[in-house]
Amino acid sequence: MAAACDPELLREVDAGQLDGLWALRSLAAWLVRHGRHVRRLSLACYAEEHLPADCAAALASCLVAAGAAGKLEQMKVSGRVGSTEWVAALPSLQHLSVRDTAGEQLRVSPALSGLTALRSLALGGYPVSLAARARLPAGITWLDLLGDGSTEMPPQASGAAALLTRACKYQFAACNG
Repeated sequence: MAAACDPELLREVDAGQLDGLWALRSLAAWLVRHGRHVRRLSLACYAEEHLPADCAAALASCLVAAGAAGKLEQMKVSGRVGSTEWVAALPSLQHLSVRDTAGEQLRVSPALSGLTALRSLALGGYPVSLAARARLPAGITWLDLLGDGSTEMPPQASGAAALLTRACKYQFAACNG
């Protein structure tokens, strides 16, 4: 059993599809114990629709626990995501992918601008909605925005001076933070 918690084996964690509040809470508890070893984390959250606030809080707990040690470099989150308020707890992230694949809006928080180590960012939702005060971190060199329509870059992307590549197929909802 001890080998299953070997730090080398915990560097890359694919939590798979989490289908309920209990699964999110279980992962959060595991990340509190072992998150300091995790460098790359992937998860898909398809929690119960009748408990959206509870599931959103449990998802945020998972992601905050994963970033608590300040060593998480890469995160991929998909499913019923809703918001990115939790990114403030992940200052060491270099690569972030957040896709609300449940066919819902992804609300991007102003906290995104605090991710100074971030180099690549992928956002997806139907639509992706950037808060008026949200800004892309200046160090972004790769951006992928996926939504359902517009081909205009949002004004919030103007601060990403290092941006080299972009794949833009998105529609931004009103940017009223």
